[in-house]
Amino acid sequence: MSILDEECAERKKRREERAERKKKQRAERKKHREAALDSLPIALRYDETAELLSVSVRYVHDLANAGLLQRARLGPRCVRIVTSSAFALIAART
Repeated sequence: MSILDEECAERKKRREERAERKKKQRAERKKHREAALDSLPIALRYDETAELLSVSVRYVHDLANAGLLQRARLGPRCVRIVTSSAFALIAART
């Protein structure tokens, strides 16, 4: 086997190892994301959502008004943000 063939084989092996590491990292992130969702309530208050997203409460209202966060109306003056829509927003923006 020539030196060129050996270099090509080494590069291919490194690419495959890198792809395998990325696959494992994605699986870990998915597992952490699911665990985080399990520990949170189904719906959050506006201030809780703002804290989760590290933004202002006003910006949460703007996101909800734009349809980027899903609202759950529990009563005439009781509105919550669906937690999964906050996580979907984060996933869509990363």
